[in-house]
Amino acid sequence: MSKEQPGRLAKKLKLIRETLAHTPEVMARHLDVSEADISAFETGEVPPLPILLHYARGGQVSVESLIDDQLEVVVGSLAKKPIRLLKKRFIRTLASF
Repeated sequence: MSKEQPGRLAKKLKLIRETLAHTPEVMARHLDVSEADISAFETGEVPPLPILLHYARGGQVSVESLIDDQLEVVVGSLAKKPIRLLKKRFIRTLASF
């Protein structure tokens, strides 16, 4: 898991939890993680892909809509590489979590 500045992904994850009217404790139980993990996800740590899938299902959104902003960061930092390669690299990075 990578740590970064709280951004749009963290805000989206928190919004999904709040929309579901779950406390961090309840969300942690549903996702089989600790409350500290929930806090980390909502303050900038990128959760593993299976956790992102659970958030997406709960929030009735696509995983792509959750991580789209993260992809923009990768694309911006590696602008000289073809987009197709960047997407593959980003997906592989997410899958390694």
